Amino acid sequence: MSKEKPSFSLLKLLNFSLILFLISCGYSLRTNSDLNQNVTYSIFFSESFLNSKLIDALKVSNKNKVYLNNIADDSEVIIKIIKHNITRYSAALGSGARTKEARLEYLLEISLKLKNSDKDMKYQIRNNKSYSFNESNILALEQEEEEITSDFINFALNEIKSLSLRLR
Repeated sequence: MSKEKPSFSLLKLLNFSLILFLISCGYSLRTNSDLNQNVTYSIFFSESFLNSKLIDALKVSNKNKVYLNNIADDSEVIIKIIKHNITRYSAALGSGARTKEARLEYLLEISLKLKNSDKDMKYQIRNNKSYSFNESNILALEQEEEEITSDFINFALNEIKSLSLRLR
């Protein structure tokens, strides 16, 4: 007497039933953004394009619980932006010493502190991205650099939220 293996369609049906059950009961994985939506931040910064983009992104993701350049009574995390910049480098040269590929390097240096703590921790958030560079298509390059900048800002925001979550 031989044992038969369950058919492929039976396995698909079981997997589908499990997924349907989990979705219908409201189960979902928790993400950092779910955990950090109720955190109140106080941010100290100087005016710059990158700082403004970072603060705007934090306000959108955090339901406007962000205080700028002051500490409110309900602030849980205090952030001081020390250094925030993007530097462009020539990554590859083509014929005639013309740039074929460029690299953007992102640096955000912050001081992060919990309200009831005396410890002031310094962190550097770094990222970089290379992209094709073509001088004849400057407008497309500007748009690509804007998209890369937005990606850097989102990356930094996720890192800040992760750091503040680990410290709490």
